[in-house]
Amino acid sequence: MVPMIRIALYDSAGEEVQHVIAPPLKNRLQPGATIGFSAKLPEPSALARRLEVTFSEPKKTGG
Repeated sequence: MVPMIRIALYDSAGEEVQHVIAPPLKNRLQPGATIGFSAKLPEPSALARRLEVTFSEPKKTGG
């Protein structure tokens, strides 16, 4: 299973000011395979000084 992609913006103090979660283009990949991704932040914070891209686990639903 390919995880969600999390793009976060941080201010000069290292505090997160904004983030977006992007779904992968495919749900499964063969070992060693790669895919690209695309995400948009419509109004990025003017405080942002650093960008970090990581993987994110999907939110679990109750039950």
